[in-house]
Amino acid sequence: MKKIILIIIVIVIAWFGYEFFINKSSTSDSDSDSNIVDNNHVLNPSIKTENITEENNEKRYGINIDLAVVENIDNPEKANAFIKNKVDEIVNKFKENIDDWEVSSDLDSEMKSGLWIKFEEHLLTKDYVSLRLTVSEYLIGVAHPNNYSFPLNYNLKELDGIKLDDIFNVNQEEYLSRISKLALIDLEDQFKALDIDPDTIMFKSGVEPKIENFSNFNLTKNGIIFNFDQYQIAPYAAGEFHVIIPYEELTDIVINIEN
Repeated sequence: MKKIILIIIVIVIAWFGYEFFINKSSTSDSDSDSNIVDNNHVLNPSIKTENITEENNEKRYGINIDLAVVENIDNPEKANAFIKNKVDEIVNKFKENIDDWEVSSDLDSEMKSGLWIKFEEHLLTKDYVSLRLTVSEYLIGVAHPNNYSFPLNYNLKELDGIKLDDIFNVNQEEYLSRISKLALIDLEDQFKALDIDPDTIMFKSGVEPKIENFSNFNLTKNGIIFNFDQYQIAPYAAGEFHVIIPYEELTDIVINIEN
């Protein structure tokens, strides 16, 4: 009888031990799956748009901003501060211009000055963010808005902005010479296609191998976009121009941009 009771006890203990092991294993697998999801979340950044508006009836202006907010990354505060700081810089400069601007009493009292900021997304990976801010500002009484752009290139690994020097492995003179020649050929083709006869002095000056001519750039998965705002290479009416130089044409002088 004692042997039977002992056997039953052993069986019960074995059963409960088995159940505990199975449940523990299931929980571990679940936690592991959860970690995988979390890791994927971190490695797949996204961008949302936060709209910001401001109206000032006394000074007669309005501001409308589509602010890019990067999510699902490590240290989002630093990346978003990098973006917001540039936007704030543009807004503060606009308000300074408003304070210095004299509005003629002959103008319609309903007219307002305005600032509009939007963004274009060119690259978003676990390592890099490349955005282009497009800005349009209007001051009461002028003939047309002033349109221009700013690049926002950010290294998520280094937690810092990216300058043109950072993406080339040769000296500035060498890489500027290369991209200047390539840009010149591309832009000449664009002008021909649009049947535009460029201002020779403005055009040549705007694509000279100088850092200020090529600092407005964006990274993409396949190449570098160089942006030429109005007045850099052609009159206002001609609009803005863009040149895309594929990485394959720069393989010997450009660093590897991870996709």
